[in-house]
Amino acid sequence: MPTLDFITVDVFTTTRFEGNPLAVIPDARGLSSTEMQRIATEFNYSETTFVLPPADPSSNDANVRIFTPTTEVPFAGHPNVGTAFVLGQQPSLFGKAVSDTLRFEEKAGIVTVSLARDDSGSVTSATIRAPGPLKVGKVVSLEIIARCASIATAQISIVNHAPVIASVGLAFAFAELTSLEALGAARPNVSEFHIAAGVHGDEAESFPLFLYVRDKEDPWRIRARMFAPLDNVMEDPATGSASAALGALLVSRVEEQDVTIKATIEQGVEMGRRSAIELEVRKEKREIKDVFVSGSCVRVMKGSVEGTTVGLRRQDANVMSGIDILGAASAALALLESAIALAARLREAQQRRKGLADVIQRHDEVLSKTRSIITLVKDETALQTAAVADELSTLDTAIKGLVDVLSRIRTSGSGKRQNRLYQFAYQFVNGSRDEADLQAAMANLGRAKDDLSLSISVAHVGVSRGMQDTLVLNTRLLERVDAAVRAASGEDRGLLIGKLVQGRHVPESGTLFVTARDLASISHHHSDSSTRMPTANDAEQRSRHIVARNMTADQALQINGPIGNHGWHASSHVVQDNKATGSSAQINGAMSVEAFSALLGAR
Repeated sequence: MPTLDFITVDVFTTTRFEGNPLAVIPDARGLSSTEMQRIATEFNYSETTFVLPPADPSSNDANVRIFTPTTEVPFAGHPNVGTAFVLGQQPSLFGKAVSDTLRFEEKAGIVTVSLARDDSGSVTSATIRAPGPLKVGKVVSLEIIARCASIATAQISIVNHAPVIASVGLAFAFAELTSLEALGAARPNVSEFHIAAGVHGDEAESFPLFLYVRDKEDPWRIRARMFAPLDNVMEDPATGSASAALGALLVSRVEEQDVTIKATIEQGVEMGRRSAIELEVRKEKREIKDVFVSGSCVRVMKGSVEGTTVGLRRQDANVMSGIDILGAASAALALLESAIALAARLREAQQRRKGLADVIQRHDEVLSKTRSIITLVKDETALQTAAVADELSTLDTAIKGLVDVLSRIRTSGSGKRQNRLYQFAYQFVNGSRDEADLQAAMANLGRAKDDLSLSISVAHVGVSRGMQDTLVLNTRLLERVDAAVRAASGEDRGLLIGKLVQGRHVPESGTLFVTARDLASISHHHSDSSTRMPTANDAEQRSRHIVARNMTADQALQINGPIGNHGWHASSHVVQDNKATGSSAQINGAMSVEAFSALLGAR
C-alpha cells in the first residue's frame, strides 16, 4: 500500500500548539488535484501544502499548491512560511541543494522566501515577499460587516478607512474596530457571510473577513481576527496573506511618499493559539513596492498518509477541479488559436481551390464562437463544473482533429506549391477528399462547441448551500455570468437558472433563497426553442447510428444520443450489448433539453 509522508508545523510561533498549524507534503508527485483536496479536507487545517518539482528548475526551487479544506487558493502567508521552514531542514529538494533563499511557483506568481538559521544551522524563521501589488477594491457597508461579525455598526471605526476589499495576492474584506472588547465579542454569522459573498463575491469570492484593532500608543502594533466560514474556516489563528494586505493598505495611507514601516500583528489570542506576524512594508513615490511577512515556526508531528489512491471513488479520478479546468481551457484555447491561424494561412495559400476556401469561410463563425466560449469557461470559475469539464475534453479532441486535417492539407497541398503541375495533380486527386475531411472536422467542432454551450446553460451558477442545508442564489453573480454567456454565444440564450429570478422580488442584498424543487422546475418552465442545441443532422450523419458495447459504472451518466428536438429522425438505430452497473445511468436515445436539464439537476 503506497504511503505519503507529511510534516505538521505551528507557524508564527515558537511555542508548540500555538500559532497556526500547517500540514506539508514535501513530495506530492503522483497526486491528482482531487487527492490533494481530499487530503487537505482530512487534515482540516486552514491550509495544507503540496510540494512538486518546479516547471522552471533553473530559476525556481519548487511548485507549491495550497489547499484549504474546501478549495485551492493562489497564495497564502502562513503556508509559505511553514513550507519554507520544513523544506529548509532538508539537505536537498528535487536533486538541488537547499539554500537560504527559496523561490516557489504558485498560482498567484513567484513567491520568494528567505530563511533564518541559528548557530547550529537549524531554520528558525522565514520571510516571504508578497507576490502581488496592493489592489484595493470596493467599499463594504458597515451593515454587512456588523451582521457578519455579530457586532454593532457603532463598533466599526472609519477614522483611518471605511471597510474595504484589498489584496496582495488573495483578497479579504478589512474592517477596523473601535476596541479590543468589540474584537473579542465578534462571532461569525454564516448566513450573513453567504449574503455578503453574494454582494462582494466578484472580488472576494467567499468573503473572508479580517477585523483588527490598532494599539493607541503604538499604532503599528495590531490585534486581529479572521473569519472565513464559507471556506470551512470559522476562525484562523494566523493569516499572513491578510496581514500583508492590511500592512500595505495602512502604509499606503500615511502621508510620507517614501517610507519603510515595520508592524506586528497579533492574532489567534481569542482561540488560545496566539500568533505573532511581523511585517515590513516599503513605499516609494507613494506606491507600495514591497511587503515582507516574517514568522517563526516549530515542528509538531510527522507521519504518513496510507494508501493515497485507496478510497477515492472511481468517478472522482475523472473529475477536474477548477484549477484543472482552467488549465484544460487554456490548453484548448491555445490549440484553437493554432487552428484559426492554420485556417487563415490555408485560405490564403489555396485561393485557387474555391471549395476549401468556401468551407473555411462558412465556418469562421464557428471558430470565433468556440474561441469566445472557451475564453468564457477559462475566465468564469462559476462555470467550471464537472459537466463542463467533460464537454471541454470532447471539444479539445475535436480541435485536435481539426488541426490535424488543416496541417495535412496545408503540408500535402502546398509543399511543392511552385510546381503548378503538382498542384493541379494534387487537387485533381485529393481536392474533394480534402474538402470532405475539412467539412467533417469543422462539423465535429461545431457539435462539440454546441454540447459545451449546453453544459454551460444548465450550470447552477450562483447557488451555494447555507445554514441547515438551505440553498442560496447569488443573483448578482448569476446576472453577470448570464450576460457573459449571452455575449460569448452571440445569441439570446443564457443560463436556464435565470428563470428562477424572473417575476420574483430580489432584495437589496441580491440574494434569494431557493429549494431543490426550484432547481428541478426550471427545466419544465423552459420551452424556448432557442435553448435547444443543434445536433448532428446533416444527411451524411443521419443514415445510421450504432450504440454498442458501452459500459458505465459507479455514479457515471452516459447519454448515447442527441439532445434537443432534432433527434434521430430519418435514420436507423442499432442499440445492443450496453450495460450500466451500480448507481450509474445510461440513456441510449434522443432526449429533450428539458429532460436533460432535469436529469442533471436530479443527479
